[in-house]
Amino acid sequence: MKRSLLVFGVLALAGCPPKTADPAQAQQRCSDAAAATVKVVVTGEIDVDTQGNYRAVIANRCVEDKWSELAIECTRNANTSDTLRSCWYKHLSQEQQDKVTKAAASMGSAPVGVEGAALGVTAIDPPTGPAAGNTRVVLKGARFLSEGPRKIKVFFGEKEAASVKVETDTSISAQTPAGKAGDVVNVRVQFDPGGEIVLPKAFTYE
Repeated sequence: MKRSLLVFGVLALAGCPPKTADPAQAQQRCSDAAAATVKVVVTGEIDVDTQGNYRAVIANRCVEDKWSELAIECTRNANTSDTLRSCWYKHLSQEQQDKVTKAAASMGSAPVGVEGAALGVTAIDPPTGPAAGNTRVVLKGARFLSEGPRKIKVFFGEKEAASVKVETDTSISAQTPAGKAGDVVNVRVQFDPGGEIVLPKAFTYE
């Protein structure tokens, strides 16, 4: 049986979420969120039972780890892997994301941050900053250190960022260059070795 699971980074950008008021409603909404997750992240040929197992694992983590209503609603409405990653980065805590990806890993997939994950950049925090520049941002992703040293450059539009530093295997910090107020620019990360990764329209100058 051929199967693969698209997996993504797990880093906290939010605090502990509020509980859902009704446990039964939480279960249903978590089940819906899990179904949406499986729909956009499971690729290849996979049998119905395995799909059900993935849904059950994700729904269980959603209920047990008390995902917020914002996290559940965002995940329910995600229709691409990119929007799903954005939901998780924005609305789930570090611990919540770690638990759900470890649960997926137990079923034979490798979440970002463990052996088998690919080099990637998936988010930037914060996504906005003043036009004067000098905003410290953190780029989230995977395998920044685990495969050995890399030369890394970060660009906001065509301008190179300063003070680029690999903080951990899943985070890179940088200082934004000056820009033009109102501009929404691509963020490009050049890895040597590793190539270039682009986050389209990922940063807004205020």
